[in-house]
Amino acid sequence: MNILLVKHKTIDQLTKSIGILLHPIAFLLLIIDFERFHLPERWRIQVSLLVLFSFLLTGLLLRVRKFYQAQIIFALRFLALLVLGFPLGENLLIEGVLLAALLSDMCLWFRPVVGALISILLLAISIVFQQNVLVWNIYQTHAPWRILLGFALLFVILILGLYLFNWYRLKSRTNRVLIDSYEDTVGSLMEANLKLQDNIMNEIGTTLTVERKRIARELHDIIGHSMVNIMMLSESMQDKLYEHPEQIIEMMVMVKSEAQRTLHDSEKTLRNLKDQDSDRKYDIAAVKRLVNVFQKATRVRVELELRNAPNSFGNNINRIVYRSIQECMTNSFRHGKASLIKIMFWRGPEEMEIVIRDNGTGAKELEEGIGLWGIRERLAAIDGKLEVQNSRSGFIVVVRFPWN
Repeated sequence: MNILLVKHKTIDQLTKSIGILLHPIAFLLLIIDFERFHLPERWRIQVSLLVLFSFLLTGLLLRVRKFYQAQIIFALRFLALLVLGFPLGENLLIEGVLLAALLSDMCLWFRPVVGALISILLLAISIVFQQNVLVWNIYQTHAPWRILLGFALLFVILILGLYLFNWYRLKSRTNRVLIDSYEDTVGSLMEANLKLQDNIMNEIGTTLTVERKRIARELHDIIGHSMVNIMMLSESMQDKLYEHPEQIIEMMVMVKSEAQRTLHDSEKTLRNLKDQDSDRKYDIAAVKRLVNVFQKATRVRVELELRNAPNSFGNNINRIVYRSIQECMTNSFRHGKASLIKIMFWRGPEEMEIVIRDNGTGAKELEEGIGLWGIRERLAAIDGKLEVQNSRSGFIVVVRFPWN
């Protein structure tokens, strides 16, 4: 997109400069013609002022932004060109230079077809005005018709070239607008996707919190109710220890049964909680899926080099590795604006090393957020370490933990 933008601006600036550059050429030709055609000295100031007037209008055109203002400038320049043609007589060269400057400026303001039609109309008017006239008591003849025909043919070719140029310029602008719109849409979708993922994770977290509270209540009810029963049976056993000793054995069986039921219900509840947390897999295959989804969602290229890494590090470490890579990729996209992320695994003699490197913008000052702090805490639980390196060429995050 940036290349198209620069290219489009360069084309417009080049086209705008043509009208300005052609006027000094017209001045130079004017000086030469005065010497060659021996035109009267009194015409020098008037004709020079007309060329200067056209030059100033061309410079003013660079400042205007409204279409009707540009139309007024074009009309005044064309009028100056026609007036200039009378004293110059059969000399068409200066008129041709100024007309070429006018037509090149017009292609920036008119659509290709409209610009070409108006250009042909101006060319026809210029040829019609080539008449034998008396100018300041001097009789000037028009150029021969064969020269006028060649002049017209040359400008028809020029108008065709300007038409093609204007068509290409507008086509490039349209393509640039479409690309900008496409990239804005993709960016919005990426942002929406990340927000959706955040909402899903928050919803999952909320759901897990609610579930854990429910389980805690169940455990409270199970254990609390059973403990009350056991306490009541124990007190009853104390009361009947001397009066009715034959009932003690029956009560002991009831205490044992109550304790076994409580233990069974508690294990079942805790097992359900553990199963919910362990259903999802976080091994290397899950990391690959994470990378693929991330690339499709963000269009950031991710190079994953597993090298000699095992397929799994165990449930606990797998989860830490997965979350670390997920957090680093998200940071590279959100904060670093990276277009390339490299993830490299290397298994050493006693430890595992994972390097996550991006080509993002980096940061002047490194401030660890909750994400990096969470990675550091998880790694500390398994005697691992986290290193973060910040540079102009991007971020480098190194994850190390014992492994043999």
